[in-house]
Amino acid sequence: IQSHWTPEPGDLCLDIGFGPGTWTMVALARGARTISFDPKPNACAMLMDLMLLNRFTRGWIVPAGVWSRTDVLAFGANGFREDNMKDRRPVVQLDEFFSSDPPRRFDYINMDAEWAEAEIVRGARIILERYHPKLIIEIHDELYAGEITEELGKFGRPHWKYDVMREGGFLIGTPKRLTI
Repeated sequence: IQSHWTPEPGDLCLDIGFGPGTWTMVALARGARTISFDPKPNACAMLMDLMLLNRFTRGWIVPAGVWSRTDVLAFGANGFREDNMKDRRPVVQLDEFFSSDPPRRFDYINMDAEWAEAEIVRGARIILERYHPKLIIEIHDELYAGEITEELGKFGRPHWKYDVMREGGFLIGTPKRLTI
């Protein structure tokens, strides 16, 4: 999978559900800029410590999950759960989050959001259609992979589309220009 995460200096990488921060740290070490989202306070603190320890200044940590709408949702140990009303966390919609000050580019988006990936794709329509970033999406179920692939198939036509392939527990989405 690392062969698909090859940011270069100046690239902008989104890391959604960054957990221990591995993808973010690789991108920063390669000279990219990062915006990393995770609703877990411990994950945010750990990534901040790693960034400070390595003196990386091109990273931004957003202490929120990502969803198809901006809201506050119930959160469980492994993702958002409607039955957990005690632990609620903020979530943002990517298109809305970047609407007032959009970057000039988005080069990569990594998602490991514990079954929220289809919702994230639904809330990133403008980003996906305008910028065509490369996607790496962790998935755990073949049916869920189909739902995400179907969502990505709604974007881009008639000029471009996402080619989606399965590699282990990941979907790799590569934007392709269509010849008309």
